[in-house]
Amino acid sequence: MTAGFFKKMKKSGVSGLGDRGFTLIELMVVCAIIIILSVYVSANYHQGNRELGLEMTAGRLGQDLRRAQGWGYSAHQFDSTSFTGYGINIVQGGTTYALYTDNNSDGRYTPSSTDKIRETVVLENNFVVNGIKPCGPADTCGSISSASVNFIPPDPGVLITDLGGNSYDALTITLGINGFTTTREVVVNRAGLIYVR
Repeated sequence: MTAGFFKKMKKSGVSGLGDRGFTLIELMVVCAIIIILSVYVSANYHQGNRELGLEMTAGRLGQDLRRAQGWGYSAHQFDSTSFTGYGINIVQGGTTYALYTDNNSDGRYTPSSTDKIRETVVLENNFVVNGIKPCGPADTCGSISSASVNFIPPDPGVLITDLGGNSYDALTITLGINGFTTTREVVVNRAGLIYVR
């Protein structure tokens, strides 16, 4: 009875035992398609992670600028002492930036003076300061090697300077990823407006 059942299935065109399966070429094509899709998804996943990390790092820099601004509004005290300015110092090509207190009233971070670094923030995951422009993001200007954004109590007034003490109306800090073209900009101006783009 079993042998007769399989004979009837073969005559009616229903696949049964003994019919051919997939060829080696068909299996190789399917495997190649799966590998290509896996590589594509994996590459986009890692690129998305890098971009998200860069976005978060730029957001942190913006928050730290606002934190220094808040110190200026409140004349924040460290060790029961108020200071003449609070700010951030950043260097082009660097992987860190520093929050500082301006102790000598010159309106910028001066490493050789009594100015004190209160916190050094490390940029993670191969992120780097790609550029510092002493102008707005839509303006054309040359870059500078370092800048200080100093918030002077009680308003606070904002003083944007380079290492030589030249002052500017705005500052655009560009953050990037080593080896990639993706960037984010953090902008601050003399009116105290801070935003990430």
